[in-house]
Amino acid sequence: MVAPHKLSDFEDLRISANLTNVKIIISDVQELIDMSTPQNQSSSFDFISYHTLEEIYKNMDDLADKYPDKVQVIEAGTTYENRKIKGMKISFKPYNPGVFIEGGIYAREWITSALVMYMAHQILTSVDPDIRDMAESYDWYIFPSFNPDGYVYTHTTDRMWMKTLRPYNICLGSNPNRNWSYTWNYRFQSPNRCTDTFPGIHPFSEVETSSMASYIFTIRNKFFAYFSFQTYSGSLIYNQGEINETYYLFLSDVTTGDTVNYIKHKFQKNLVFTYQLSDEREYGFLYPPKEIIPMGEGVLHSVKAMLKVAEYYNLIPSVEADSDSLVPHLVTTQ
Repeated sequence: MVAPHKLSDFEDLRISANLTNVKIIISDVQELIDMSTPQNQSSSFDFISYHTLEEIYKNMDDLADKYPDKVQVIEAGTTYENRKIKGMKISFKPYNPGVFIEGGIYAREWITSALVMYMAHQILTSVDPDIRDMAESYDWYIFPSFNPDGYVYTHTTDRMWMKTLRPYNICLGSNPNRNWSYTWNYRFQSPNRCTDTFPGIHPFSEVETSSMASYIFTIRNKFFAYFSFQTYSGSLIYNQGEINETYYLFLSDVTTGDTVNYIKHKFQKNLVFTYQLSDEREYGFLYPPKEIIPMGEGVLHSVKAMLKVAEYYNLIPSVEADSDSLVPHLVTTQ
């Protein structure tokens, strides 16, 4: 990304480096920023505009008030700036195996927080028989923002911010998806504290990641599947084995120090995936709000299909009635 007043300097650098095969992907980033933050934003909670952290948290509280027998608001931890990391558990009956949904670990990726909330609403209200069957077959642990401080900062200060906000000398924050302990600082990291890939000074140096790791440990026996939503390469990332898919490029074991690898290896969970939402390089990290519903619908049906496949192959554990913990099935291969 090049600032307008630096275009001539950039052109000089490009020519001196003999870079001739150049294509402009996004010509005006500010235009996309303006599209994602309209002046006449809806005052009600909807999925045709993006919402502040306060509005998202209030909506979760409202859902708990409206569906007190189904929705429980969770305060899983705090942030550097002492904000709550809030999520919700949605459950329709006792003794269901659990599915964990993570959004917003990168602050600027607003659409991931929005589609996670869209999924929560659909899980509660959809009348589609297939969605209802999926919704009521599992307990859902749903967290729309793993990085609340960063999310607020993108609304108030820097729309393209992605990290946490803990100060490191003259620079702010570390990458919260590089700060988990499994293979921390192994590859795709930068020791420069001012870069987006700075992984922190040690594993779980960020209160956000240490708080969420502590909470996830308390429910480690209550969920079997974990989905992390990010942007924007159009990839479905799984760190071992293979999975058939239709709309996403399959990748394997791409990053280190990240949430999904930690969940996979710390708790021996087999169904752990990262959705890098598809974009075709039209919007980058700045999806306009018109994309929330179609993206949410696609993701919802993709997760439904994946859970159906897991059920078909007997990969979903049962839950012990007396302990609310998962009991693995004996899995046979054909």
